[in-house]
Amino acid sequence: MLLPLAISYSDDTGHLFIVNETAHYLHLIVEGQPYLYVAPGREIVHEFEPQSQLFARVFYSPGQNMTGDITRTLEVPYAPSETGCAYSSSGGWDCSTTPSRSGDFPWKITPDTMLVADGGS
Repeated sequence: MLLPLAISYSDDTGHLFIVNETAHYLHLIVEGQPYLYVAPGREIVHEFEPQSQLFARVFYSPGQNMTGDITRTLEVPYAPSETGCAYSSSGGWDCSTTPSRSGDFPWKITPDTMLVADGGS
């Protein structure tokens, strides 16, 4: 007896676009991946496997006499995988899987973002 087996692989990745809109260098940690000394005006792109949440921490890079440290759980666009099977007219099963996928997600770090992080001081 042969059992049908289908394996699918998806290279669908989501992209988190983080833009430093402050006048200072920032350290970013997204899902454990560090991005150090992100310059003012610079954008970094963090690729991630399909999921619905990302954990991020942002703080001022050392040596600037600035304080501010924020941690966020970012809700990102996400569609879980789906599998469907139907008996075909040729006498076998036809199955298909739509892989899970995350979309692109922008996040702008502004001076106000960092001000809120420092308790408004």
